[in-house]
Amino acid sequence: MSEASKTEPQSEGLLVLRLPSAYGRGGLSLERLMSRLPISWSKGWALREAFLLTPAERAFARQLLTRRTQIWLFRCNQRAACGDFVAVDMSSAARPAYVIELKAEAPLKLGMRGVQLSRGLEAVAATGLEATPREGLTGSPEAVLAFLGAD
Repeated sequence: MSEASKTEPQSEGLLVLRLPSAYGRGGLSLERLMSRLPISWSKGWALREAFLLTPAERAFARQLLTRRTQIWLFRCNQRAACGDFVAVDMSSAARPAYVIELKAEAPLKLGMRGVQLSRGLEAVAATGLEATPREGLTGSPEAVLAFLGAD
């Protein structure tokens, strides 16, 4: 195994990518964020595809990050079955975490269960952030934003 491969996370291994507040303000693209990872350009390009956001997901992320600045938003690897996003409220000592699966025009459903919920929470825990699992949320971007107080 080469020295480079020892220090570079494998593309399958990176499950979440934190979207900082600058992303919400439009001051940081996904590509620029990916370029900051300690990985080669080719691995970064391969990972980019796993973290791409649709226009609706991008609008959701930007609205949440600008209206609820105390929330840390993680984009989930779309090849890893861990949801679309994980939102962690950093304003509370408990740091409640919500695994989010966006579904266009769907009503809000609380209590997602199963693989996506557990993998999403495990992925955030692997970053070193201690959070308290709260809910799995499924629904339209508007419904999820309203639940999180960012409408």
